[in-house]
Amino acid sequence: MVRQRSVAMVIILSLLTCGIYTIIWYYQVSEDLRYLTGDNSMRW
Repeated sequence: MVRQRSVAMVIILSLLTCGIYTIIWYYQVSEDLRYLTGDNSMRW
């Protein structure tokens, strides 16, 4: 299931965690894209 994410919250959390949340967000978005497209080539 794909969750809707707030861009403002991603920016705030990225600033508060010194960029660590950006890595987590990128992973979550890539997993959502992999789920929606059925493409396993984007797997980590």
